[in-house]
Amino acid sequence: MNKVTFHVVSHTHWDREWQKNFHEYRTRLIKFMDELINTLEINEEFSSFMLDGQTSLIEDYLQIKPSMYMRIKNLVEKERLIIGPWYVQPDEFLPSGESLIRNLMISEMISREFGSRMNEGYLPDSFGQSRFIPQILNQFNIDSVIAMRGFDKNSIKNNEFIWEGAADSKVICSVLWAGYNNGSMLVDDLDVTNETLDYNLDHLLEGSYEGNVLLLSGSDQATVKKEMPSLIDKLNKKYKDENYDFKLTNLTSYINKVKENKDLLSEYEGDFRKPHLQRVHRSIAGTRTDFKQENYKIQTRLSKVLEPLSTIGWTLGDRYENELINHCWKKVVQNHAHDSIGNVCTDDTHKDMLNRIEEANHNVVALTKARINNIEEKIRFKNDDNARPIIVFNLNSEKATELVEAEVDSYDDFKLVDNYGSEIEYDILKEQKINLKDYRLWLKENPD
Repeated sequence: MNKVTFHVVSHTHWDREWQKNFHEYRTRLIKFMDELINTLEINEEFSSFMLDGQTSLIEDYLQIKPSMYMRIKNLVEKERLIIGPWYVQPDEFLPSGESLIRNLMISEMISREFGSRMNEGYLPDSFGQSRFIPQILNQFNIDSVIAMRGFDKNSIKNNEFIWEGAADSKVICSVLWAGYNNGSMLVDDLDVTNETLDYNLDHLLEGSYEGNVLLLSGSDQATVKKEMPSLIDKLNKKYKDENYDFKLTNLTSYINKVKENKDLLSEYEGDFRKPHLQRVHRSIAGTRTDFKQENYKIQTRLSKVLEPLSTIGWTLGDRYENELINHCWKKVVQNHAHDSIGNVCTDDTHKDMLNRIEEANHNVVALTKARINNIEEKIRFKNDDNARPIIVFNLNSEKATELVEAEVDSYDDFKLVDNYGSEIEYDILKEQKINLKDYRLWLKENPD
């Protein structure tokens, strides 16, 4: 029998919020992280543990236990605790492209602080795969992705292929045909383990190159399996006669093995949204449209209004509030976890999500007003007490020619002129006469 090598990756798939809200899940996260850190520190043979391809869990944990910072940093630097490349595990279609980029940018800043980042894209639970993912990942020097959902095994025969995305971008894609928990039932019980191996061999062996099979030993909210190194030794002894080899490893090592056969990989392009073997839940695009509309608005205000205004202001010597803008993006991106933005969570969770948008929006409104006021102060208007300026900002990268609507207070002799005194044509869309006395407050000369 040809040799089969099982690459076993210890991990958890951690939903920040889903069937329970964020705070309920974080109570579990604290205990899980405590046990994980202790396990990795005590047992050097436990080579690594993957923290679901996201860095938000580190922040969530350290908000409660900041004293653990250096212990985590030490494990991340040694690549024993593997974090990133995402901040949260996103849906790929509902957030904007800019939001997906910010997801990776935020994670990179956090990973840089801790000293290491997984350089493989990992999307185990996104509801379909977008053709823009290879392009986005390439911008962060990531040339591979391990993903589940949306792939059709009737057309894609092998476990790995070259995925061509938008703008001629390419990544090596490893498909999780048997799920992101296909190795979770590797245990001492021989009957259970046999069943697990048979299932994976049925789904993965034929499509593998040189008998290399990826087993992800973890599942939803799974805690660390402390006995994993000794279990690997036991499995190697048990299955020696079957010519099976078990390795406790990580996704980087597995992808490097795949790259040895890169020239043999087939190429496929575009989106992958077929519900073969795993569901893609297309209907989530129509759930909680009230939230999705608010999400669209805050994304647009950040990327299309506040940041262009901030850049214009910065060129004129104004402050660029980078940290506060990043804080707003964090609040928005936290809502882009696949279950969150899909709005398949509890009502309490959806309230938390709207609160994040509200917090971000308050900051964006305040920052936008400040930027406009500071830019306006730098504009030299002609000295005319009877004139009031109307300032129009073009926040696009091209010259604008479209009409602009403005609401102004005026008297009967109103006219609109440019900076050179030439009159500008205009149409009155709606007119309302008001009595200014109704809008003035008068103080008593001798208040009691």
